[in-house]
Amino acid sequence: DTEAMLEMAIVENVQREELNPIEVALGYQRLIEECDLTQEEVAKKVGKGRATVTNLLRLLKLPAAVQAHLRDGNLSIGHARALIPVDDDSARETLAQHIIDEGLSVRATEELIKKWLAGPETPREPKAAGGTPTRDDLVLRSLTDRLRSGLGTKVAIRPANSGDGGKIEIEYYSADDLERLIELIG
Repeated sequence: DTEAMLEMAIVENVQREELNPIEVALGYQRLIEECDLTQEEVAKKVGKGRATVTNLLRLLKLPAAVQAHLRDGNLSIGHARALIPVDDDSARETLAQHIIDEGLSVRATEELIKKWLAGPETPREPKAAGGTPTRDDLVLRSLTDRLRSGLGTKVAIRPANSGDGGKIEIEYYSADDLERLIELIG
């Protein structure tokens, strides 16, 4: 029967060595959706524990940019799993880029995420040179990245020392570029 053949083909595919974790997770998801299997049944068919199947499927909840880093080998499964508790996709993307840029270990990544989830320090302290960025630092970086990609130019967000307010600096390179930015901002 066709469904049994599909199931067998997908199982054989996900057991190949050269697949990245996202490809394996997508295969598991296909087995669940197209072959009407439970996670437990998928685990038995592929010879893995149910927790392994569940953890791989969770990777599919990460934003596409983070999945791409995982697919390309820039992040390990351990790094990606550490990002799952962060509920803001933009923050996940910023954190993932920070992890890659700094070459953080999985353990250092888990510590970073723990600090992130704990919330901002009070009073706000700037990060030590080379130290772990604070939640506020990462939020500013995320917002800066969003503005930069949305406006297509260099952007800097400069919080006031008082902690309230601040400045947003947007660079432009010609009169036409300024017009374009004004149109975008509205």
